[in-house]
Amino acid sequence: MRTVCGRIKSDYRYSASVVYNNFPWCNPTKEQKETIEDAAHGILDARAVMAAYGFNTKMTESECVAELFKMYEELTKKSN
Repeated sequence: MRTVCGRIKSDYRYSASVVYNNFPWCNPTKEQKETIEDAAHGILDARAVMAAYGFNTKMTESECVAELFKMYEELTKKSN
């Protein structure tokens, strides 16, 4: 994205002709295609879990862990 997209302030601007047509797509084998699909499903599943917690899907891993510990701390306070 940094190479091919424009920006307004620090936000990226998207263009269908630029973002989706940058690189040639290989001709994956059936096994490679399944691996790619599995990885894509894993990403989508992780985003669904983040949404269930009410977290922003753009959170870093460190931010996510910090929020989970805050939630844990609240739960343990209530049980004491």
